[in-house]
Formats: sequence, C-alpha cells, structure tokens
Amino acid sequence: MKLPKLTQYVEDFSNVLTPADLESLRQTARDYETKTTTQMAVVLFPTRNGNELFDIGMKIFKDNGIGQKGKNNGILLVIATDEKKIRIITGYGLEGDIPDVLASDMIE
Repeated sequence: MKLPKLTQYVEDFSNVLTPADLESLRQTARDYETKTTTQMAVVLFPTRNGNELFDIGMKIFKDNGIGQKGKNNGILLVIATDEKKIRIITGYGLEGDIPDVLASDMIE
C-alpha cells in the first residue's frame, strides 16, 4: 500500500474537516508536542481498501517516524471516515501511559 508522506500533524485526505477545524487540531498537536515532547498525529482517509487499519497505521507510523528518536513517544490516530473505523497506534515509549486496553476504551 502506498501512502503519502505526512507534512502536517493532522492530514485530512477525506476532506471532512473545515479549514478552521483542521488548523485548530494542527495547532493543538504542535502545542502538545512543545509542552510534552510527545508527537501526536492524526490521519483521516475515506476507506481502508481492504487493508487492516492496524497495518495502515503501523506503516504510517514507521514511514513518518512519529515520535522522537530515542524516546519513541509518538501517538497516531488513524480514521477511515467512510467506514467509521478508528485505531490508535502508540510508540513503545507511551505504552505505559496508553496501553492497548486504554486506547481501545478511548475509541469506544
């Protein structure tokens, strides 16, 4: 699967967010990284095209190096908007703070 390189903290390939909402989310992510050093990214796209959301998320996470080197403190929210599917991917440095069970509870 070929995915575009991320250029912003929040990428809306589904075009569901207003420009104001998109910029507000991007600013929130920038501010969060400044305060905590944790990099947070959000990617919205229409469909998974038959792929598992976890696999898509891991590819985006690794290809874009989300999180700081040595800290592995990235978090990625991937959303297939047309399918209403969502997944949270965390770097190893955040697994103590956001274990899989908590990420699942947040989605629910």
